[in-house]
Amino acid sequence: MINERLANDEDCKKHLPLNSQNLFTSLLDGVILCKLVNCAVPTTIDERVINKKDDMNDLDKEDNINLAISSSKAIGCQLNDVNTSTVINQKKPAILNYLWQVLKVNYNLIS
Repeated sequence: MINERLANDEDCKKHLPLNSQNLFTSLLDGVILCKLVNCAVPTTIDERVINKKDDMNDLDKEDNINLAISSSKAIGCQLNDVNTSTVINQKKPAILNYLWQVLKVNYNLIS
């Protein structure tokens, strides 16, 4: 689903296609997370505030992750166990829950 939604996004091309081998490391700069939020609810995140440069430092990446998480909560995702360190430390169950929450909004699966 993520590959399908972001296939034409130039900022995500370096990470795609996502698969079981690269999923968690591809999320470390936060760009895909921010883009998924905007797929779910367009213009939730202003594209100008997403750090997209190739040589991002850790602070830029953390800013993107924080932006994605707070924006995800704003669009209705239930993310009690997710924060920046969840993504950075690649806590897989919590990240998969986070992705599921955003995808539910993407595909209007929230009841």
